[in-house]
Amino acid sequence: MREREYPTLMGNAAEMLRRWKGPAYDFGQGVLDRVGPAAARYGKKVLVVASGSARQGQYPVLGTVLGSLHRSQVQVLGDIVGFSPNSPISEIGVFVKELSDYYTPDVVVGIGAGSTLDAIKAGIALYVLDVPIQELFGVGKVSAKLAERKSSLTPYIAVQMASSSSAHLTKYSNVTDRNTSQKFLIIDTASGIVPHHAVFDPRVTVSMPDQLTVDGTLDGVAHSWEVFMGAEKKEGYFQAKDLFSTNAHLAFHYARIARTDPTDLEARTALALATDLGGYSIMLPGLGTSFPHLFSFSMVDIASHGRAVAAWQPYALAFFGPAIEEQARELGDILQEYGFLSSLGRGYGQFHGKDLGVAVAEGLRELNSSLGVPPNIADLGFTDAHADRILAAASNPALRSKFQQAPINLLVTEDGKVNEKASRENIEAHLRPLIEAARTGDFSKIKHPGLN
Repeated sequence: MREREYPTLMGNAAEMLRRWKGPAYDFGQGVLDRVGPAAARYGKKVLVVASGSARQGQYPVLGTVLGSLHRSQVQVLGDIVGFSPNSPISEIGVFVKELSDYYTPDVVVGIGAGSTLDAIKAGIALYVLDVPIQELFGVGKVSAKLAERKSSLTPYIAVQMASSSSAHLTKYSNVTDRNTSQKFLIIDTASGIVPHHAVFDPRVTVSMPDQLTVDGTLDGVAHSWEVFMGAEKKEGYFQAKDLFSTNAHLAFHYARIARTDPTDLEARTALALATDLGGYSIMLPGLGTSFPHLFSFSMVDIASHGRAVAAWQPYALAFFGPAIEEQARELGDILQEYGFLSSLGRGYGQFHGKDLGVAVAEGLRELNSSLGVPPNIADLGFTDAHADRILAAASNPALRSKFQQAPINLLVTEDGKVNEKASRENIEAHLRPLIEAARTGDFSKIKHPGLN
C-alpha cells in the first residue's frame, strides 16, 4: 500500500465506526468535553471511576471530564480509583458494595483502559441484579435476569484510555479470579455491558508505554483476525474480511511509527481506529474470537492479555490451516506487504491446506519477533500448571463460545446437544498436542482434526 493511501484508509475506518455506532460514540481530538452532555442525558447523579492513567500523563483526562460534568450541571457523587490489571473479581465486589452503600448513582462514568472499563460493566450488573458473579458468566445471562425482573442496568459512559481491547464498544466483560489465575467472560448485548455511550480521544494514548502499545495493537488485530478466521461460510464473512484487512494495514504500518515517535498523533489515531475495528469485528452477529483468546485467559499470571494472544496466534493458525485457506492467503499477502514471510518470497502461494497454514504461521512469528513477542509460549513462563488450567477452562460451558466460534469446532454434538464426555476427550486429544507445539515452537507436533 502506498504511503499516500493510509489517510484514506483511516477515513474509511472512521466511517465504518460512524455507521456502526452512530451518535453513541464520540471519537477524535477534543471529544472529552462531550462526556458531560452525554451523562446528563441519563441522569443528574454521576459517579466517576477513573484509573491511574486518567490521573496522570500528558493530557489532563480526569480534570477535563470532571470539568465537562460540572458544566453540564450534574452532581458528581464521587471520584473513585479504577481497577487493577485483569479486572479482579475481588475488587469488583468492593466496587459493588460502594455503589450500594454510598453512591446509588443515576449514571456511571468510567475512565480507563480495558481492565477498568470491563470491571465497571460487571460491577454495574452485580449492583443491579444482586447475584453471585458466577451466574453471569457465559452468553446472555445478564439479559435473561434483567428480563425476569423487568429491570435495566445503570447507564454507563465509557471513556477509553488505550488502543487495545475496545471495551468501550463491546458486549464483553473479562474478569479474573485471582485465586486460580483464571479469566472468565460475561458476554451480553444488554445496555450497560455494552456502554450506553463511548468516548475516545486518541491523544490520550501518547502516554502508552511501548509494550502496551505493541500488546494493545496485537490484541486489536487478533479480534479482527480470529473473527475473520472463523467466519468461513457464515453470514458476515465479507464484512469480517473488510474489517480485518483495514485493521491489519493500519496496525502494521502505524505501530512502527508510534514506537519510533510515541507522540505522533496520526499514528496514535490510526492505532485507535484499528483497535476499534477489532471491537466492531467481535460484535458481528454469530462471530467472535476463538482459541488464542481462550488460552490467554489461563495465562494472566505470566503475560498481558495481548502478548499471550499474540504468542498463540501462529499455532492456532497452523492448527486451523486446512479449514481457512482463503483467510490464510489474505493474511499471508498482508504479511508479505510489510516484509514478513521473507524466507519464502512469493513461493508461499504454492502451498495449500495444512502446509499453507504453517507457512503463513511462520510469517506471523516473524511479525511477533519484530515486535518483541517470543516465538513460543515457554518463553513467557508457560508451565504444566498453565496447560492444566487451559484444559480445565476448555471444558467450562461458560467459555464454550470460543469453540463454537472457531473454524474447527471440537465440540461433539448428538441430536443438537453437546456430548460432554466425548467433547472433553476430543478437546484434550487435540489441545494437548497444540499446547506442546506452542511450547516448543514445533508446528509438526500439531494434530490436525481428520488429517493426522
